[in-house]
Amino acid sequence: MTSSRFLPAALLACALPACTLPLSAPASAAPSAMQTHSTIHGLYEQINAAFQRRDVGGVMAYFTPDYTATDPNGDRLSRDQTRRRYQDQLGQIKTIQGRFTIQRFVPVANGAWAEMQMHTAGTGEKRILFAHVRGTFTNDFHSRDLWVKTPQGWRLKYRQILQDDTRTHRG
Repeated sequence: MTSSRFLPAALLACALPACTLPLSAPASAAPSAMQTHSTIHGLYEQINAAFQRRDVGGVMAYFTPDYTATDPNGDRLSRDQTRRRYQDQLGQIKTIQGRFTIQRFVPVANGAWAEMQMHTAGTGEKRILFAHVRGTFTNDFHSRDLWVKTPQGWRLKYRQILQDDTRTHRG
């Protein structure tokens, strides 16, 4: 289930880094805003499905070539660093299920900001020296994402990771 609130662009401007896209939508954008929201929601579903299939290439197909992310510590991650991170995570995960909601959505010229929260749970195995540690995990993830319209369709250009908390449980 998706819940969504439209966030005034002025509030986003205070919380997000400078971007080449203006943080305002034309007054006539209201009818297409819902369509764009629905499209972006569908893309999150496709990314989630690709991740559950362990298809890193399928996940990364929705990212622009110049994609960057900022983690909660302020460190920047490139598209290649993000790909390697996903590959490492999927190498340890045996089963995974996730669900997401779009908390806030703001259409902008040639794009949209979406604030997304996701909860995932699963099982995994990690090799530490000569031992295999098995267990379950949960992850709570919260981000602000900039989606842009490209000739290939909507793509994720920038992600501000607000929360990425993983808890593991042996067993």
